[in-house]
Amino acid sequence: MHAHVTHCRGKTFNTNTDVISGVSVYVIDCWETPASTVAAMKAKGLFPVGYFSAGSWENWRADKAAFPTVALGKALDGWAGEKWLDVRNSGVRTVMTAVSGGAGAQAGVFASWQGGRPW
Repeated sequence: MHAHVTHCRGKTFNTNTDVISGVSVYVIDCWETPASTVAAMKAKGLFPVGYFSAGSWENWRADKAAFPTVALGKALDGWAGEKWLDVRNSGVRTVMTAVSGGAGAQAGVFASWQGGRPW
């Protein structure tokens, strides 16, 4: 099985033009990939794996208000709208646990943690 990462903010995965021959696993954004796209991918025999950033707060996320203010750190240099998260904070872990079984799972995507960024 071959994997391909398709990660481009603001770009929607197109099952007619973005499929690469011989590649069956695609890493897609949990927040920006509609459930209809996930269903179309699965119908073509593709395996979408959803990711989200577990190490940063993003101002476009639907759950942005759920993060404890005290856990928001400095702005990420070069990433407009993002701040570091203190992942030691139990409130942050609660939100991230909900995401791993929430947004991605609701869209039929297996959610994986992407992060490990320093506080």
